[in-house]
Amino acid sequence: MPFTSTFSVACSLLLVLLSLSDASEIRVPSDSLTIQQAIDLAAPGDTVIVSPGTYRESIDFKGKVITVRSTDPDDGSVVAATVILCDINAPTVVFDNDEGEDSVLSGLTLLHEPTLDFYANQSGILCRRSSPTISNNIIRGNRHSVGGGGALCTDRANPTFVSNTFSDNRGDYGGGICCENNASPMILRNTFIGNVAPSSGGAICVFEGSPAIVGNVMTANSSWHGGGGVEQIEGDVVIADNTVIGNSARAHGAGITLGPQRSTAVGNTIVDNQGYGAIACPFSSLTIISSNTLCGSNGGITASDLFGSVLGNTIIGNTAVSAVLLEYSSVALSGNLIAGNSSSFGAGGIDISDSSVATISNCTVIGNSAESSAGGIACFNLSTAIVANSILAGNKSPDDSEANVSGSYECYRSSLTIKHSIISGGRDAVAVEGYSSLNWLGGNIDADPLFIDPGHWDDAGTPGDTSDDTFVLGDYHLLPGSPCIDAGTNDVDNPDTPKIETLPDTDIAGLPRVIDGNLDGTPTVDIGAYEYLPGDVNYDGKVNVLDLLLVRNSMGRDPASSLEARKADVNADGAVNVEDLIVVRGRLGK
Repeated sequence: MPFTSTFSVACSLLLVLLSLSDASEIRVPSDSLTIQQAIDLAAPGDTVIVSPGTYRESIDFKGKVITVRSTDPDDGSVVAATVILCDINAPTVVFDNDEGEDSVLSGLTLLHEPTLDFYANQSGILCRRSSPTISNNIIRGNRHSVGGGGALCTDRANPTFVSNTFSDNRGDYGGGICCENNASPMILRNTFIGNVAPSSGGAICVFEGSPAIVGNVMTANSSWHGGGGVEQIEGDVVIADNTVIGNSARAHGAGITLGPQRSTAVGNTIVDNQGYGAIACPFSSLTIISSNTLCGSNGGITASDLFGSVLGNTIIGNTAVSAVLLEYSSVALSGNLIAGNSSSFGAGGIDISDSSVATISNCTVIGNSAESSAGGIACFNLSTAIVANSILAGNKSPDDSEANVSGSYECYRSSLTIKHSIISGGRDAVAVEGYSSLNWLGGNIDADPLFIDPGHWDDAGTPGDTSDDTFVLGDYHLLPGSPCIDAGTNDVDNPDTPKIETLPDTDIAGLPRVIDGNLDGTPTVDIGAYEYLPGDVNYDGKVNVLDLLLVRNSMGRDPASSLEARKADVNADGAVNVEDLIVVRGRLGK
């Protein structure tokens, strides 16, 4: 080819490259046949827009501050149709050059061609020393022989995962995401479904780092060891407001497993997971488990060597193991509703054993059953427990005890202290066995707590067979005139656990923990998980004109005639009249 022709072709190619480098958008495949070629051509701030199709490649952002996305990341059908299919033993997408939050991957499906490679390095995403933003992607069918089938975050990587779907991925540690080597990603509002971890963390495994795991949905994930949903092995982790349903683990933590370092599990809904404990703390240190709903698993919270607080949780309908099982632990349990659980091992409600120390305050423990121990609370094997401001009622056990304290030998002596609590059946409902002791202090009551609805046992039409009995939950807010109102003690601190909070600022519904419920001018904490707010006739947490209307609608009616009239008798004097209106009006805005 003549020199002039060669020069002309080179100039033309240079002009094309310059025009592409100056472009704000590079489209695949119209401007570039492959996604990687588009990335290589892109300048800082450019957007690579990928049309629907299947692209057989692996891509590397190479440190570029660019966005790679589908034509519409918010349209699920577009995302599903825009596929990067990797057919080599490498991650589908790589961030390994200090990418920051302005390096964005959005709206693509990341998939690996199935292989038989035992030493698979086929994660959907590798983040090493980088902090990109990864959103609205479908990450499925990827695997890693060690960790992070969907995504592996390592070497101080701090990416943000938001609104992605991780499905059918497999990683030995972390079927969906693995965090290791001080990786601390933000994992927000993602969906994890059907991921598998042969070792730990069906959806997410925290090997090391301080991730925030918030607002995710995890379902049908499984682990052959611990943490069907999440397992923290090391690191400082926050797990909040997640929905963890139908996961499984062969060992501990059907839903969540918390490890030996600081951790916080707050506001999660953990339902129908299969394994040992909806939340398991096998070797935990300082941990806060707060405001979670735990239902339908084999045990609610199972803990060994736990030093921490269990605050404001709703633990209902779990089976096989105690709703709360403590071994070798020092724990403050406050403001929890523990109802309708059944156990073939240990107490139906709270089981305290093996040199544990527990302070149980403002808990409502009702309608639990046990085959071999107390229905409500059991304390044994060198353990010490203080029960204050709590309700034990309607729990079933072979000896009809609400609680027991036991120690077969003097070296296993245990101690149970109960004060300012409602115990159905009184002191006689607490069994004392062997060398152990019961300290029955002041303020204890044997009376109806006056719940809005106490719940009931359903015998399934076979009153002679208790094995099929189930507890139908009620509403455990207090009615006006309840003996629980202002009947507790504000002093529930345990000198044996001075660093653990035992009387939090709010009740299980978020009301201030200490309210002057009987309007005598001296605010005193109520007994039970719920604090009574006088004048709040509809129990919505505030006193307003709606409460005035409800009282007016019930005026002149006998409080015994209906639940509505019973709620409207605000001053509990046996009549709904103008005096109740005056009380509500005087508390408007509270």
